[in-house]
Amino acid sequence: MRKITELKPEEVIRLAISVEDRNEKVYLEYAAIFKEYEPKASRVFEEMANDEHGHGDLLREFYRKKFGTLPPEDFMEEIEEPVEAPILPDSEVFVFDGMTPQKAFDVSKRTEILAQNFYADLAKTASDPDLRTLFTELEQIEKGHLDDAEKHERAFMEKEQKKG
Repeated sequence: MRKITELKPEEVIRLAISVEDRNEKVYLEYAAIFKEYEPKASRVFEEMANDEHGHGDLLREFYRKKFGTLPPEDFMEEIEEPVEAPILPDSEVFVFDGMTPQKAFDVSKRTEILAQNFYADLAKTASDPDLRTLFTELEQIEKGHLDDAEKHERAFMEKEQKKG
């Protein structure tokens, strides 16, 4: 197993892309879970997935400009430290286990904190100034996502309280 600090700059970007892609997958899974019975929550998670997709695109474009063609393989399993959001099993498991929007918002907030810390750590250790700038920008974006997730959660819960 390799540590993040042992990765080459291009591998760090590939790892960051994998993190964003997996976070997008988590949010899309939540959107699917809530689509039928909590459509407002579903839309929030779709928006969050779109944001993560945009981050992945930003990173892919940065990689192409700096390093060329992006290799197709994912090498996350080679990395020692866990940096991604939890990978969610089939959505039916969550429906039957009592998955609620509140639980999903809790996971999404933890996800954004993990991503923010991930990029902060990468910014601190990046020797390449372009990478350091990119990671600092992504850290701030993730901080904004945490703020957004909390705002969406509050708005959703306020609406739920008014219904009840």
